[in-house]
Amino acid sequence: MNVTTPLSKAQEHKAVQHVEDTFMDITSAYKKHSEPSMMKLPMLSSYLHAMQDLLAFILQIPPIDPLTPLCTTFLLCLTSNVMNSVLGYPPSMADFWQLLDFMDDLNQVWVAILHSQVWDPDKGEGIDLIIPVDLMQSGFWNDHPICASESD
Repeated sequence: MNVTTPLSKAQEHKAVQHVEDTFMDITSAYKKHSEPSMMKLPMLSSYLHAMQDLLAFILQIPPIDPLTPLCTTFLLCLTSNVMNSVLGYPPSMADFWQLLDFMDDLNQVWVAILHSQVWDPDKGEGIDLIIPVDLMQSGFWNDHPICASESD
């Protein structure tokens, strides 16, 4: 997904469906992690890997209204899910460092969101959104306001 152009209605629907389905899959797998015959995410490391993939997908959704509140909602859900779920796994020093790294990534994402920035996956940090002049002159952004958080 390109963060400088909004999603079409079809792309928006597919993105929302993907995130919701992934949340359901992860939640279901977490609830079954203690049942040996149904282990999909038996270890904290596998849970964090699944959440990292979901976070990466959410960060590809352009922070352009009307999707901005949706992105913020997805990030709030992800944050809440992680905070509640990690306690259900047995502590392990090997998993501790992965958890610490994931929480640091999540913290940096929230800093970017609160600074009205978009996420640059190559740099691993928030950056200011640069809008091409031709799109500004065409009036494109008048119909698609940019907002990286609902607090703006």
